[in-house]
Amino acid sequence: MTAPMRGGVTAAASATLALTAFIGHENNAQGITIAAILAVAVAFFAAGWPRLLGIPAQRGASSVIALSGFGALVIAVTTHQFRLLPIVLAAGVVASFVHQMLRTDGRPRLVESVSATVTGVIVVTLGAGWVTVVTRYGETDALNHPLPMAMILVGACSLTGATIGSIVFPRAVSAYFATLLATGIGTGVGWIFPSVGWLPGLITGFSVGVLYTGMHILFGMFPASRRVRPAIAAALLPVLASGIVVYIVARAIATVEV
Repeated sequence: MTAPMRGGVTAAASATLALTAFIGHENNAQGITIAAILAVAVAFFAAGWPRLLGIPAQRGASSVIALSGFGALVIAVTTHQFRLLPIVLAAGVVASFVHQMLRTDGRPRLVESVSATVTGVIVVTLGAGWVTVVTRYGETDALNHPLPMAMILVGACSLTGATIGSIVFPRAVSAYFATLLATGIGTGVGWIFPSVGWLPGLITGFSVGVLYTGMHILFGMFPASRRVRPAIAAALLPVLASGIVVYIVARAIATVEV
């Protein structure tokens, strides 16, 4: 899979998040619908992440990552709190070590395998930030509170803009223009929604743009990124990791408003 194709996967995933946020807002079901979309992303990421890094015992690592991601989404939907997600993260780290203890292949490349699995657990846990943007206000308030939908649109549109910039512009300057485009789109979408504002939109767009371009360039250097499942995992990593950026900005806005 080529770099533009990976960018297309990222753009499609983030655009799906934006569309889901809008549709869920209209039907008062944002938390559940976004969690369902992210569950699919977690499954694909978990299936491809160990293959992308080429670690041993890939099936066990994929299982640990997937279960951690699903657990984080369930916690985000049911408890409406991001503060409980570190419990899921801690359980995922423990599960990563238990998985290594159960290996029967002599445990080659032990440190590399543990590090890769724990990193995958962290990424899928951060992805639950997209859900907690909505659920921390409660499902009954989400319809009347424009901040959840607006923040998800800002983050998702910024990420889509970054992918477009990385595809359209020449490779030598694509990182700069992708970040600039993401910042511009984030600022513009934030300005459209008064509940967000242009400055939080700018911060979100810039942060998401830097995150995407860094991950896109880094994982493009991995030989495995040319294969389908590893490439999909590399493409979904910025989408999942951006959840924490969107949540932090939304939390800051809510704190200022209060």
